[in-house]
Amino acid sequence: MSQRMVVVLSGAILFCLLSAGGLQAENYVSDKDESVKKMGVAWNIAEDRMIANYAGVYQPEGLDVYMKRHFDLFTAKLDQLSAEINQLQKKVDSLMGKGTGTGGILSSGQKS
Repeated sequence: MSQRMVVVLSGAILFCLLSAGGLQAENYVSDKDESVKKMGVAWNIAEDRMIANYAGVYQPEGLDVYMKRHFDLFTAKLDQLSAEINQLQKKVDSLMGKGTGTGGILSSGQKS
């Protein structure tokens, strides 16, 4: 065989080997049933995603509605934590105001 023929055959064999691995990866199917059964149908969605009736057709809520619900919960939690921090800050400020004499709480700028 000529050298050119060897190079062409080597390239063809290498191409077949590389593309066969890619085909196997695409056809992989999980053995686990990861679907969520709601309304008598198995859906491949997150468990907390709701099923809604849109024009007489039951389907998962839109991704925008789903994400908005999660961001609203997150924002509410941040607001709650912010309110708690403000209450704690007021308590610390009141303790700092009472801190006179020995045994009191001193701020970083005060000297005893």
